[in-house]
Amino acid sequence: GASTAILLPVEGVRVTRTITRDTAAVGASLIVRTEPDAVILTEQADKILFPERRIVINDPADREKIERSLPTLLSYAPVYYVSVLAGIDIVYINDRLEEYGVAWSHLELFGDYWLYTLKTL
Repeated sequence: GASTAILLPVEGVRVTRTITRDTAAVGASLIVRTEPDAVILTEQADKILFPERRIVINDPADREKIERSLPTLLSYAPVYYVSVLAGIDIVYINDRLEEYGVAWSHLELFGDYWLYTLKTL
């Protein structure tokens, strides 16, 4: 019945409400931490950042084109990366970005999302 829908441990209304509230808090924190003119690259966090920030979806099919455009983006606005990726994954990405003269630098963790800023080398 209705009480089952509310109390389900994984998909219930209470759990969904808590996740939604926590996700909104993460989005608000990320918005406070980034400049209004910032461009944010992300795979998943677009819905918690748009329309307050300009978003670029980090689509693997467009990876090379996106990576090649990062130095140009950085010349116009601060560029951030919001991702669940950390550690060796970022090292791997930075190895690829080296040819473009930029790298992601870790800033901080917000919930499940890491915030990185793009720096010139």
